[in-house]
Amino acid sequence: MSLTRAFTLASDERAQAAGRDADLTLRPPLDRYASSDFKHIDSIAEIGFRHASEHVAEWTAGRQ
Repeated sequence: MSLTRAFTLASDERAQAAGRDADLTLRPPLDRYASSDFKHIDSIAEIGFRHASEHVAEWTAGRQ
């Protein structure tokens, strides 16, 4: 197993553990980007912001 793969598996496991205790978890649609795509940070941030805005509004409405 490569070091990169081991790091990814450990990171995924920590994210899943954190998600079990969270009231809301979000996974913005960022599959087309690599974790090292720093040159696209503005696009990534915009996608994340829009995704969060939509889902937080839905989640908040459902809690009332």
